[in-house]
Amino acid sequence: CEDCGSVVRPDIVLFGEALPDRFHSSLDNDFSACDLLIVVGTSLAVSPFNTLVGRTKSGVHRIYINKTAPGKVAGIVGWMLSLSANVDFSRKDDLFLQATATILLRKFVKQLIGLKNSMPLRFNLWNNNFK
Repeated sequence: CEDCGSVVRPDIVLFGEALPDRFHSSLDNDFSACDLLIVVGTSLAVSPFNTLVGRTKSGVHRIYINKTAPGKVAGIVGWMLSLSANVDFSRKDDLFLQATATILLRKFVKQLIGLKNSMPLRFNLWNNNFK
């Protein structure tokens, strides 16, 4: 911090740190209300997050966008640290899009913008609101 000289810490949980109580107390309510789960840009190799995709009710559509298969970490680091998990992403309602998330999402947004006149509901990226 330029004002006080202390270290600025982001409001995130870093690897190896305990999750906040709210994480555990919200799981049941969050997943009982979930009707679509979108997972983007994570290998799902680290617990407890890799177990969350299995908490959705049957029939809930799950979309997974990542450059590696769920539960796999590519490269030598993943191999050396044995970072992999048995993540089941094979339900009939699942969709796995193997791609770099930023490239795929940019294409998706461009298509949405191209369709904006024919869509009854659209997100205005510049004003951050629904119209």
